[in-house]
Formats: sequence, C-alpha cells, structure tokens
Amino acid sequence: MQLGSADSDDAFALEIVGYEFPDHPDRETRYSWHQIRGRATNSADSWSFDGPALMCSESAELAGWLRRASAMQPDPYGNPDLRTRISFTEPNLALTVVASIAAAVVIEIELGYEFRSSRSRALRDFGPADLVRVNVSRGSLSTAATDWERDLAHYPDLLH
Repeated sequence: MQLGSADSDDAFALEIVGYEFPDHPDRETRYSWHQIRGRATNSADSWSFDGPALMCSESAELAGWLRRASAMQPDPYGNPDLRTRISFTEPNLALTVVASIAAAVVIEIELGYEFRSSRSRALRDFGPADLVRVNVSRGSLSTAATDWERDLAHYPDLLH
C-alpha cells in the first residue's frame, strides 16, 4: 500500500512480506506475526524499514481502519472523530487521521523505535517517533486498503 501527498514530499509505503517465523513447528508461533517492509519520506529524510511489527490479527485491523478513514465524513472545520487513531502491540507504527476534508483525509504516520530513520536513531535512543503527514484522496485511501488486503490474502491470519 502507498500513501502520498500531491502537495508535499511526504510519502509512506507498507507491505506484508511474510510471517516472522514461517518454519516454526508450533502453529501458533508460526502464524502469530507478520513481517513487514516499508519506506517513509518526510521533509527531513527518506528511509526504509522492516521487521515483525504487526500481529496477524492486527494486519486485518489496519485494512478496516483504512476503509473507515476513506469513508469518514468531512468535517467543515477539518476536525476528525477522536476515534481515528490505530496503534499496535509493537509500538513501531501508528496512524492518526488529523483532518477530514471534502476531497481528502490527512493522516499522520508515526514511526517509532526500529522504524525511525537512521538519522533519528543516531541522534537519540528512544526519542519521539518520526512523523510523516500525507494528504490522501479518498480514492487513493480505498486503493491503499485494497492493496493491503491483497498482501493480507497471501499471508492470512490462520489463528483467528
């Protein structure tokens, strides 16, 4: 899935590339975590990241969140509903709708710990997350949800 802004250089891409323990003999361990890979760009840096950041059940939650964000009603003042943040067990990734306008949704993506840029990790051990802010059309958000669901179909949550 890809999220980008036509009006800025900020961009974010994320994909599922496998299970964390694909050969583990215990089924619950084998299908517990998705291995993901991503790329982020903001005004300060551009970087790649990867790791086991989503439980398999959380990957499905992200797909639903993207669909809800694309269907969110515009607010005349651009203020989103306060229930628009999604975060996960591993605190490397969180997404928040920060504005909902007629043609687009503004999403702030927080990349923490192992998903921060190498520049940020060199400057501070466990400081604040790196931020990417994208202004995404509703159609592009729906496309991102479909792309994420396509990834998920290759690595389904086989425990739930």
